[in-house]
Amino acid sequence: MICASALLALALPPVNGAPGEWPDQVRAALELAGDNRPEIERVLTHFADGEDLQQLEAAYFLIGNMPGHGFVDYALFDSDGNEVPYSALDYPNFDRAQAALDELEAQHGPLEFEKRALVEDLQVLTTDLLVANIDQAFETWRGNPWARDLTFETFCEAILPHRGSNEPVEDWRAPLREEVALLRAELGEDAAAGDVAARMGQLAAARVGFTTLYYLHPTDQGFAEMTREGRGRCEDITNMTTYAMRAAGVASAADYTPWWGHRDNNHAWPVILDAQGRGHAPDGNRAAKVYRKTYAKQLGNLAFQLTEGETAPPWLDRETYRDVTDQYFDTVDVSVRTDGEQRFSYLCVFNGGEWRAIHWSRNESGDALFDRMHGGLLYLPAHWSAGELVPAAPPFFLTEAGEVQPLEASEHFTCSATLPTAAGQRYELWAWKDGWSSLGTLEGREGGVLRDDLPAGGLYWLVAEGSRRLERPFRVIDGAVVSL
Repeated sequence: MICASALLALALPPVNGAPGEWPDQVRAALELAGDNRPEIERVLTHFADGEDLQQLEAAYFLIGNMPGHGFVDYALFDSDGNEVPYSALDYPNFDRAQAALDELEAQHGPLEFEKRALVEDLQVLTTDLLVANIDQAFETWRGNPWARDLTFETFCEAILPHRGSNEPVEDWRAPLREEVALLRAELGEDAAAGDVAARMGQLAAARVGFTTLYYLHPTDQGFAEMTREGRGRCEDITNMTTYAMRAAGVASAADYTPWWGHRDNNHAWPVILDAQGRGHAPDGNRAAKVYRKTYAKQLGNLAFQLTEGETAPPWLDRETYRDVTDQYFDTVDVSVRTDGEQRFSYLCVFNGGEWRAIHWSRNESGDALFDRMHGGLLYLPAHWSAGELVPAAPPFFLTEAGEVQPLEASEHFTCSATLPTAAGQRYELWAWKDGWSSLGTLEGREGGVLRDDLPAGGLYWLVAEGSRRLERPFRVIDGAVVSL
């Protein structure tokens, strides 16, 4: 994969900062600012009139990469695109909020949280906010001894940005600087970055704690709301931790896995970076892929390879992330022979009762190479067609050692296994044969149900009647059920 970053195109030494010398990417961003263009231009002229060319380069970086960054407001929609009024925060806990959502789905059919509005930073941010953000970021970088070894590129990505994700933009540096001043006085000039990070992490944790209720509130909170409410989901906590670290001059980023490979849901977490911008945290221990949010556009991403009108699975078509899986694990490159003539193939994990794309590859004469994959997990190669993932090869288990073990149900041989069940519960048993194929229903018994007609070598899925279909697929090894 290409790893070029838009930072490289913007961080060239400016000649004099005059409008005619602004980088192309900055001028293109200004075209998108609409009526707010004068506010953004005044940021550039402010730093062009100064004597600190590095600050002007930082302004180029922020503004040149600003298109696409903004506050995203989510709402609940039905399959016809009609908004259905709902707020999880109207309920005291997750169970009550989920029950209310289930009732709405019984009335309206399948419902999904979708983007209701994007408030673009370019169209609303003020000169004062951006100038203050840049000034304070430089004071933090240059004024704290534990931050001075950070490269300019790491500073731009891990200290400078005014936002963490898609939350409302607010001034979080000023209130947190008071905490940093107290901490610096306590720890002294020789404090290590790790000690500062530990203390600022404690401060962030005291401001906002985790609650499952916010799983059903996908709109990211801003600094003031988190401070007031004191609770949120992992994305909110990651943002608060990022604010605290960056206010203290500790390089940090938000890493995430769009879909776990061994369970349902996803996760985001903060990570402390070294001077070169590398780092990892224990939160990603079972991730199939770990991606790092970036402020700069990553020109090697799939988004920049798609032609006009060409689409891709959710998450993978974003411009501002990069693959850091190899900063977490020993990884392997996986070559897969796929069906079809599509330009791209995708590697999927099973999450939330369906296959979800986690990585992409160009197709070279039907061969796809998925780089830097984490072993010990189940995968399915797929294509993207008409907005859906279509199997392109059999599923396989990738061992920790990098061995690809195809899971292809035999047409000639069977195996037996005792399936774990609850007494009295009805189930449907499925096997993968170019898609999930039913092997019939069964009634659970204490101690499990013996099935001696499973097509050997396959992938199976036992789903309880009335469940949310979150059960894990499994394989059978020497008669034992092995959950994947």
